[in-house]
Amino acid sequence: APNRQFIVMYDQVPLYSDGGSSLTFEVILSESDKSMAFIYNSLQNGTGLFVDGRSASVGLENTDGMAGVLYSYNGQRALRDGLVVKFDPQSAVFDTDCDGIADDGDNSGTAGDHPCTGGATLNCDDNCPAVSNPGQGDIDGDGVGDACDNCPASYNPDQADFDGDQLGDACDADDDNDGFPDMCPPNNPTCMFDCAPKNASIFPGVPEVCNDGLDNDCDGTTDSADLDCGATDSDGDGISDAIDNCKFILNPGQEDMDGDGIGDACDTDKDADGVLDVDDNCPNGWNPDQLNSDGDFMGDACDPDDDNDGLLDVFEISIGTDPSNQDTDNDGITDYDEVCFDGNCSLYEPYPSGGDLNALRPDTDGDGADDYLELTQGTDPLLATSYPGDGDINEDGVVDIADTLLAIRIVNGTLVPTSQQMVHGDVAPLGNPNGLMDIADALLIMRKAAGLVSY
Repeated sequence: APNRQFIVMYDQVPLYSDGGSSLTFEVILSESDKSMAFIYNSLQNGTGLFVDGRSASVGLENTDGMAGVLYSYNGQRALRDGLVVKFDPQSAVFDTDCDGIADDGDNSGTAGDHPCTGGATLNCDDNCPAVSNPGQGDIDGDGVGDACDNCPASYNPDQADFDGDQLGDACDADDDNDGFPDMCPPNNPTCMFDCAPKNASIFPGVPEVCNDGLDNDCDGTTDSADLDCGATDSDGDGISDAIDNCKFILNPGQEDMDGDGIGDACDTDKDADGVLDVDDNCPNGWNPDQLNSDGDFMGDACDPDDDNDGLLDVFEISIGTDPSNQDTDNDGITDYDEVCFDGNCSLYEPYPSGGDLNALRPDTDGDGADDYLELTQGTDPLLATSYPGDGDINEDGVVDIADTLLAIRIVNGTLVPTSQQMVHGDVAPLGNPNGLMDIADALLIMRKAAGLVSY
């Protein structure tokens, strides 16, 4: 050893389908390289002419026929006198599931040490050697093909399956199959989870076994600290004093907002912001600065409308206005009045696309006159050609001879102007109208109509 050989001689073995044919060959098993060699000495044809392998599979297979190495299939003259066919571990190609991907596709000598991933099918090992999957799909990239992965969408190369239900622990919501989930989904206060996910005898509601060192019923207490074993419950809320976060105040839900181990029912500062709840303007929201922009009883941290302008903070943030300032653009008109200018407070569409004032610009229509001034003077803050002192006495959108004639009539007393006519006709002195209409206003309007001046 280790160079021994075992030789088996087959002499004139007839074919099953043709008794007149026969094969004489020997098989040599070599200890040194663990190879198996077939030496064909004599092939005798009978009537079928099949002895050369033209109607046969030539190769090796295991005892149950589920894995094998193929030399030829229906190959004419695949066999002949003097032929030596040698099978050895390095050249053998086993494809257990017959999907075209070899079990040891990288020829490393160890099947499964380099499984196909990422869509590869060449120079890698079959990632499901017992299940046909020519595409070698592996969504989670764990080296186990989707066709045989017990958690195809969860990375689990070890394929651990504690309860043997064909669903891997990585994606099994109840590893020990005791009827209680390993963990509860968020925002589900009625859910009872399994505190020992890999022990089917431990779960919520099972009787506590005293003095075994285990929390059998998953209530957070063990042995003498468990109510089932005689523990004290001072407030009668069903929670043992050993774990009750408010031992003397009933609080079966054990709510603890700030997670400090003191239940909300007995915590004098539930939000842990350093301000006692009795003085805190947001006792359920952390706000150590106690900022209160509108001066009401609620701090900004919990006030849905910090500036109390009638617009919710979330809405103001969405449109870009300041939720702590009632008049973001400081034009003298509140954000609420500008957003609701068209009568619809639920939809904000500022000029020019809609009929609301722009809460971020003091002069919405860009005519040089702030919205507040236009509203107080009676001009249109959504019309760029309408503004105080523009000379457009008849409000037709242009300053022309008609406006000049009206100005002359007002100045000579033959026409008593309306308040709107005064707003448009009082243009002098330019930039600082004096509240009167006189010859100076008429001359400026005439010059603008003639195109000699612009204002």
